[in-house]
Amino acid sequence: MRKKPIYMRLLKIIGIGLLCILTLEVCARVDDWAKWDADFFEPYSADLLSTVDTNGFHSKPNAKYQKWSINSFGFRGKGITKEKPEDRKSTRLNSSHTDISRMPSSA
Repeated sequence: MRKKPIYMRLLKIIGIGLLCILTLEVCARVDDWAKWDADFFEPYSADLLSTVDTNGFHSKPNAKYQKWSINSFGFRGKGITKEKPEDRKSTRLNSSHTDISRMPSSA
């Protein structure tokens, strides 16, 4: 029996390695699709939640990644309305603080 050349064995090992990596990637994408309804052919990471534009770095409205979702105003959580419902009352607490430890003492 004749031995295969070294480059053929090396090519076979590289091919099997690439096939294993491809299989793991497909399994991860199928899992994200089944669990989180992620796009199969698009990148899926926490970068989907934020954006950078002329206003700077902020949350992207209506974005969703795994268990996190951003509402239409760019805040985490369920959607909110701009107007306050009639049955809701607001309480506002204000406080002021003066640090007297740095005031000069009278001698």
